[in-house]
Amino acid sequence: MNEKSKRQWFQFHLSTAVVLMVVVSLLLFLDVEVYQSVRANMEANTGRNGLDWADTLGICLAVIVHLLLLLGTWQACEWWIRRRERLKTERP
Repeated sequence: MNEKSKRQWFQFHLSTAVVLMVVVSLLLFLDVEVYQSVRANMEANTGRNGLDWADTLGICLAVIVHLLLLLGTWQACEWWIRRRERLKTERP
């Protein structure tokens, strides 16, 4: 039985999970900081404090961008790990 048949489809390495956790925490920190400063400026200038369609659209767009960044990070980490494993097995 070769390595490909043993590996499951959605299985990924622990180091990938750690990198994804760091990326998620950075994205969350940056998003909260930016959102709080924009929200404070908007409330000071307009006096409103409720969500409207532009806020909802912005949140949806941020979620999509964050998911794409996480997907790209996951693929890059797994590619790098599997490439390194393949190079180790090819060397004598």
